[in-house]
Amino acid sequence: MFERFTQPARTAVVSAQEHAWSFQHDEIGVADVLLGVLADDRSCAARALRRLGIEQAAVSAQIGSGSGETLGTADAEALSSIGIDLDEVRRSADQTFGGGALNRPRRQRRGLFGHRGGGGHVPFSRESKAALELSLRTAMARGDHYIGTEHLLLGLMATEDGSALALLRRINPTLDGDAIAAAVNEELKRSA
Repeated sequence: MFERFTQPARTAVVSAQEHAWSFQHDEIGVADVLLGVLADDRSCAARALRRLGIEQAAVSAQIGSGSGETLGTADAEALSSIGIDLDEVRRSADQTFGGGALNRPRRQRRGLFGHRGGGGHVPFSRESKAALELSLRTAMARGDHYIGTEHLLLGLMATEDGSALALLRRINPTLDGDAIAAAVNEELKRSA
């Protein structure tokens, strides 16, 4: 399937892997793929999301960093409401176990598409695999003979679990799949 990916779509997948490494995720989740799609601000998907008020920094803030868990701003606020200070937990772990204890790198692995940087190959989550398959189906349904970032984004929006759309709704509560598809179509018309 990756042979059908455009260069920007391949770059998005490599970037998703790099985001998974940096967040120390055990697998490439839909949030990582979403960040990968947003990494190239010239891509169709990134332009469409910007049109809807979605920036890479806002998505990154939602998924958090460091511990490998997807603890973002909303999660820190929820923990705070029950008396748990996430920053204090991190400071305490650093004091007890050494600086960056919650951020220790995983073992080195091989990269995707021959990419040698970062921490190596990280497998795709079940939902991310479904999103990639749905991106292929979306491309075929549209009559496209390639898979671009626009197809990756639409595939992310079409997953049964809906995690990517839920993440985007934490940034912009009015978003829905139709609005994202319309923004993608508008960007495709502009670039034609």
